[in-house]
Amino acid sequence: MGMAVPVEHRVLGLDKRMLGGTLAVLAVVLLWAVVVPLIADAIPYDNEVASGESFSIGKSVSIVPPVGWEVEPRTVLDSGILVVHNSGLTVTVTVGTFDGDLSELMAKANDGLDIDRTTKPQSSITTNDGSTGLIESFDGVNQHGMLAVFAEDDVGVEVEAVGPEPLFTRYSDEVLAMIATLKFGVES
Repeated sequence: MGMAVPVEHRVLGLDKRMLGGTLAVLAVVLLWAVVVPLIADAIPYDNEVASGESFSIGKSVSIVPPVGWEVEPRTVLDSGILVVHNSGLTVTVTVGTFDGDLSELMAKANDGLDIDRTTKPQSSITTNDGSTGLIESFDGVNQHGMLAVFAEDDVGVEVEAVGPEPLFTRYSDEVLAMIATLKFGVES
């Protein structure tokens, strides 16, 4: 049992000599528990993907991201880059000129992905419009994801989805549904 604090050093049962530190800790707790969430809730998210919203990404390619996902502000659609994310899962769609076969495009996409990982066997994937591509998934230390590539009429598309394993597992169906909406030959 500790020593009792003399009456002249107490306010509301608390030691006056420790009251400053106690109030500082209480202020920090209130800041993070009340003020920060209020500010976060007050910020409007005007870059959320709306239902059925399609994005044209350079070279006459379009894709429909999942509803409610956030479009990165640095996305440059006319330069062929679309970045969307949900929680910690990020999907990057890159469109550019490409003259080669799908295995070469997949090798290029793999070279551009700077993550130590173990890849799983590639398989074929087909969009709703009938475009056929290659897809592979991978596991890294703290990152899991998939790469999909498509090529048509000298246009190459790389779709990269990367995030922590629980998020990747949770949203992989939405990512696959997004990939299925990929269209070539779209009027801008």
